[in-house]
Amino acid sequence: MEYMDISSSTIKSVVYNSDTRNLFIRFQTGAEWVYEGVPSLIFDHFMKSESKGQFFAKNIKDAFPSKKLEKAEIVEAPEKGIVLSDLEKEVMVLVDRAKNMQITTKEEASEGSRFIVERKKVISAFKSWYAPLKAKAKAVWEEASAKEKSIVDPNEEAIKIVRDKIALFEDQEARRVREEAERKRKEAEEAERVRRQKEEDERRERIRIEDEARAKEAEKLKAEREKFEAEKAAQAKALEEAGAQAQAERVRREAAAQAHLDKMLAQAEQIERENARLKEELEAKEAMEAPIYVPEPVVEEVAITGVSVAKIWKAEVV
Repeated sequence: MEYMDISSSTIKSVVYNSDTRNLFIRFQTGAEWVYEGVPSLIFDHFMKSESKGQFFAKNIKDAFPSKKLEKAEIVEAPEKGIVLSDLEKEVMVLVDRAKNMQITTKEEASEGSRFIVERKKVISAFKSWYAPLKAKAKAVWEEASAKEKSIVDPNEEAIKIVRDKIALFEDQEARRVREEAERKRKEAEEAERVRRQKEEDERRERIRIEDEARAKEAEKLKAEREKFEAEKAAQAKALEEAGAQAQAERVRREAAAQAHLDKMLAQAEQIERENARLKEELEAKEAMEAPIYVPEPVVEEVAITGVSVAKIWKAEVV
């Protein structure tokens, strides 16, 4: 691995191993340090930062396990003679070496045993070497977790409080909308009831006025009949005075007029009965709210020897 020069007043050059996540830094003073377990994302931000010295001091220096190097790019393991850079190169071909090893003789078996012992020593040595670093990393992780919790927990609690308030508001708003809709529905029902009541009152008033008009017309017919009877009596008396022949002629005409009048009166009585029947039907249909239309009476006048009186009623049920 070769160092890469950077522009910084405190750092001269760096090298980063993405496989081991080790960051090697050579300072302007000549000192060299390795920072272990540095994520690639942190290294990328470090390289992109405007002030690499400030970024290093804030985000790397005390955040990761570190060790000062005695020689550039070389870190010695606890076991004498084992160099980290050499081991990294050896590990790359270690599995292939084991696969290619032939064990067909005692000498080769002994060589294999020595290979195993050697590897176990390396493993033991590096486990011992990394143990304090791992412990330190764990302590750093626990401290970071505690700091994270001290920040995250209040934020999450605040989020929960605000979320609960929003939910409460939404429930209250939904309740208000439902109550407003219910109020408008009741107002609409009351307005409809008032409208129907008004229509019913107007219909009953029309029926009352029509009944009064029919009663007045019946009284008028009765008065005209009484007048006609009086005139008839007067004519009979005149016939008696005028002579038998004239009297006979007048009697004949009067009989014809009387017959015609009786016919008209019978028709009037029939109309009255029909009106009474229509009124009963009207009252029976009130519950069904079926409107009944009664037109104005049609009067047909007939002149009978100076008497103009007759009434013909017509009614139509709709």
